[in-house]
Amino acid sequence: MFIPHLDRWRKSPLPRRLNSGVGPPRNLAPRRLAGTVDALPPSKHRVGGVLVALVETGTVPDLAGALASYDPSDAGAARAMHAAARLGRLPMLAALIRAGVSVEATDAPASWRPVHTAVEHGQLECVRALCAGGADVNAPADAGMTPLHLAVDVCADAASQTASSADLSMIRLLLELGADANRADAHGRSPEDWAREAGLDAFGLTNPHVDRAGTRPAVNPRLHAAVARFAGLEVPRRTNNPFRLICSVSDPATEAEVAAAWPAGNLPHELMDLWRIVRTARLFEDADYGQWGLVLLAPQASARRTATELRERPEDLQSGDVVIGEFLGDQELLVLAPAERGARRLLVALPLDPRADWYGVGAGLTPFLRAYFDAGGEKFWE
Repeated sequence: MFIPHLDRWRKSPLPRRLNSGVGPPRNLAPRRLAGTVDALPPSKHRVGGVLVALVETGTVPDLAGALASYDPSDAGAARAMHAAARLGRLPMLAALIRAGVSVEATDAPASWRPVHTAVEHGQLECVRALCAGGADVNAPADAGMTPLHLAVDVCADAASQTASSADLSMIRLLLELGADANRADAHGRSPEDWAREAGLDAFGLTNPHVDRAGTRPAVNPRLHAAVARFAGLEVPRRTNNPFRLICSVSDPATEAEVAAAWPAGNLPHELMDLWRIVRTARLFEDADYGQWGLVLLAPQASARRTATELRERPEDLQSGDVVIGEFLGDQELLVLAPAERGARRLLVALPLDPRADWYGVGAGLTPFLRAYFDAGGEKFWE
């Protein structure tokens, strides 16, 4: 497990336990989810909505006409900038920059800049154009993630899903444009740290696949970042959701605790990584009535619930399935199903429906947690 340098840890403003390994910050004061949908101006802005539609359809001449009546205060124009960066619409991106649309316009809920969006979607020339237009190549997004952190994350993700070698072209471009490989995120970890943990030789580094103490496997940095986003989060009541939602995460589970709960072992690696990051977590929990949210189960609770479901629903639960979460307010469960493929690797088990009707909600824990965070706790699969 990756253990940051203790001096850096002691100086960090985020309280942590020095002997607990990697884990999201705990005991943080609640923070509000900046940039939620309710915080954005309505999507019916006349010019902004037109700009987004024109960018998505690729209609360059009409875009020039729409920009003639562009209002700098219109959030729709910022969304158009992100759409152009995402889709690789370089001429439109250049037109938006010339019209004065901010190259630093953030996108909810992770506070990404357009350069983050371009990096996520592999748009090299858009990254180059944005930086030429004044974008900060080291701009931090949520949890201090810079474009270079994100490039390492994307590169590691792609390499893990294919047999081909990692494509380092985006990382090299960002370094060429002045990205800082030593810039720390909110948890004190640099892009070099992320690359080392992921096994990428992106900065002329090697990865022994152990943490810096040399004792335990390195925690998946993508999963760690996905979990850390929830720490101390509070979502205020909104017009479309009257509940006050809060998130809390615990310290990591110990290896002994996991072994005691699951003596047979053979658990999926990503689940072991999750418990090395956090023992249990309560995500988007209804703070007043407890009737909404998701509880990620601790190892012992997971083992008990899995045994119960295997005994009571043998026609639906399969060997190797692990119940890892319970949804508050109903009887739905989150099940990690290693034998399944694609988006059905993570299932939402319905109490009265057969397995074939269960929702497939993610190819793994990391994409699911990202999508659940981005949805603000809503059941995006329904």
